[in-house]
Amino acid sequence: MTFKNNFYLVKKHNKPNLAKIQNLKYLGYDEGSKLLIIHADDLGLSNSTNDACVDLLKKGFINSASLMVTCPWFPQIAQFARTNKDIFDFGVHLTLTSEWKYYKWGPVSSINEVPTLVDDHGFFFSDVNSVRKQGNVSEVELELRNQVKRALDFGIKITHLDAHMHVTKISSEFAQIYHKIGRDYNLPVLFSHYDKDINTENFFTVDYLYQASPMDYEKGLDKYYLEVLKNLPSGLSCLLIHPAFDNEETQAITVGHLNWGSRWRQMDYDFFSSMDYREIIEETGIKFITWRDIQDKIILSDG
Repeated sequence: MTFKNNFYLVKKHNKPNLAKIQNLKYLGYDEGSKLLIIHADDLGLSNSTNDACVDLLKKGFINSASLMVTCPWFPQIAQFARTNKDIFDFGVHLTLTSEWKYYKWGPVSSINEVPTLVDDHGFFFSDVNSVRKQGNVSEVELELRNQVKRALDFGIKITHLDAHMHVTKISSEFAQIYHKIGRDYNLPVLFSHYDKDINTENFFTVDYLYQASPMDYEKGLDKYYLEVLKNLPSGLSCLLIHPAFDNEETQAITVGHLNWGSRWRQMDYDFFSSMDYREIIEETGIKFITWRDIQDKIILSDG
């Protein structure tokens, strides 16, 4: 669904899916197991984002994160990722949009190589609809591949790929590129069975994908996350979050944006460092799984 700020969101789905049995089997769990990836997006966006997410990773409260190589604070988180490459999951948060009012970024490719992906100032467009309408498919592939190469050049051991604002799922052509890049690097890519208008029949997919919406924010993010965790179905689930600290840096970056803004990101950090969160994980018997597990046991497996 598309909300007023043009963020594409995947809401929770509870439709049974037979493919989840295969995921559980390949990952070495029985049919009733509840497996969960808690995935922090947007590392590299800011120092605040990096600090909040690193704290959650070190404490074991989350188990996966993805990095925006296009952003100014990428080198900082890249150093941490390189130092801890065998401890934590680090994916590339493939990016083709720059959504904030004043805090902007552009491609890692030369602008002359990807002219349809940038605005008059050389920045990425602020919304996915502009990317869909104007982005040349070959330029999209070039830029996404260059982002993966940039992460590798910084010494990051990439465990998976996902996409900022779900931009790689806005068309079947973009989705095919996304899948092809993952296949070329033997990396799992984030798809769910329910991605609209995309044939995922031959793709690895998580069984359930969750992300809070603006409506969930209005009602209280803690309530949303508790509901998701209490009612998590058996199978392989992925929950997307955006932790950061509500400080001057994050407030300046997200100025004018209530949704996914500074307070929202602080609330994500607060919930996933809370006792309520730790207790519900223990009570429900949820087991954390990593993209590295998926890569080793499904993507690289002979099946």
